[in-house]
Amino acid sequence: MWHCYGVRIRDWLAAAGLSTLGVALIAVGLIGLFLPVIPGLIPIAAGMTLLARRFQWADRMVTSVKHRLPPIGVKDGPAPTAIDDRTAAGDLDASTAA
Repeated sequence: MWHCYGVRIRDWLAAAGLSTLGVALIAVGLIGLFLPVIPGLIPIAAGMTLLARRFQWADRMVTSVKHRLPPIGVKDGPAPTAIDDRTAAGDLDASTAA
């Protein structure tokens, strides 16, 4: 592939395309914050994630938001077993559950 100042043109086009798509998604998300038809936060998050691959400022923002959000799918205690579910529902006595 062709080179221009030590940078492959394909790599430059890929980076420019991802940056353009990221900015476009953020623009759609900002419009979606005011229109009830388009969800706003999903395109903004996707655009920031794309920009974080290329720009350090976007990576810092995405990392900051990740640390502020609680983990998805993690509960505070251990997962209940089938016996715990039945005793909680009152199907079994506590003495027969063990």
